[in-house]
Amino acid sequence: MTAVDQMVRFDHHSRECALDHRAIVANLRAIAPVAWSESHGGFWIVTDYDDVKRIAEDSETFSSENRVLAGDDARRGVMIPPLPQPLTLNECDPPLHTKRRMIVAPLFTPKYLRGWIEAAAKYTREAINAAP
Repeated sequence: MTAVDQMVRFDHHSRECALDHRAIVANLRAIAPVAWSESHGGFWIVTDYDDVKRIAEDSETFSSENRVLAGDDARRGVMIPPLPQPLTLNECDPPLHTKRRMIVAPLFTPKYLRGWIEAAAKYTREAINAAP
């Protein structure tokens, strides 16, 4: 993994990032592939594919578990923006993640998703037509 060599100013919810996120992330990757931002209470930014892959595959070292309860000294991170329910699918590690994924997996099969084609097209048309 690359070394963290600096703290950066980065807010993925800023207007600046929304307008030019590709250039901002490319610059981060060039100056600090792994960096720390103090926005939103602080979080890590990882922009190198190999680092992201390693982190995603190593839940023992890089937990996705979100423990934000007051008084819990083992806090591991927060979702930004925070979600109302802790430990959603993207905020838990195996084996809990595997169990929860099996619950929702049937909802993402091609057969099931084909039933959403008309609704997706309708909502897309409505959103495009409502745009200024």
